[in-house]
Amino acid sequence: MKLPYTVRCEATKPMTRTSPKLHSQKPPHVETRASVCEELRQATHAAHVRIHRHPYLSGLLKAGYPLAKYQALLAMYTALYAAIEAQIESFIACDDVPFVYFNRRKTQWLQDDMAHFGLNLHEPPWQPPALPALRGLNDLGALIGTLYVIEGATLGGEVISRHLHEHLELGPGSGARFFNGYGDAVVTRNNWQMFCGFANSIDTQKNQRASAKLSAIHLFELIESQLNALHAGIQQLNFCHQ
Repeated sequence: MKLPYTVRCEATKPMTRTSPKLHSQKPPHVETRASVCEELRQATHAAHVRIHRHPYLSGLLKAGYPLAKYQALLAMYTALYAAIEAQIESFIACDDVPFVYFNRRKTQWLQDDMAHFGLNLHEPPWQPPALPALRGLNDLGALIGTLYVIEGATLGGEVISRHLHEHLELGPGSGARFFNGYGDAVVTRNNWQMFCGFANSIDTQKNQRASAKLSAIHLFELIESQLNALHAGIQQLNFCHQ
């Protein structure tokens, strides 16, 4: 019996599955944002370099730096830090900021150094340059920008401390308490990391990050202006020959 139709069986070609070309696929774009401390470092780089290269500080890390120049520097920093730290502690107390600063105070360190040398801020030639009005700490960002400069200076003071000991024979108990900072390299770095962690509390707040940058730049420029005033009075006080 014949079938009404003939079925022709043809060899079927194996189906091939096309694998996606993984190498041609671009990974999804993920925006990365610098940490607050890194953004502040970038924003203040130029101002920081100017201070590092300031003529008044030229030679501070070398032998032969006049002691009287160093003492005048201490007097300037004493007045400056006293004003800045008064602002910091007032803001923290009034706004209930979750950052402990009382154990980081640096004004007392400077006062200890001044006392070691028997210097009086109110007597010439140790009266510091007149201090311009400070930028107000109006928000958390401004506080963080100010602290960035203060805590960063403490971090960098380790290098200066070693040279002061080597060239001027000054130490924590003999006129260089301020630059000795927290006294231990590990503690100093831990305190810096703790601050950077606190700074990141404004990580997602664009306006606060902007305020932090303005505050940090302002303080660097204020320090620079005070160094300019000291440098202008060098010849008058004849520091270079003491």
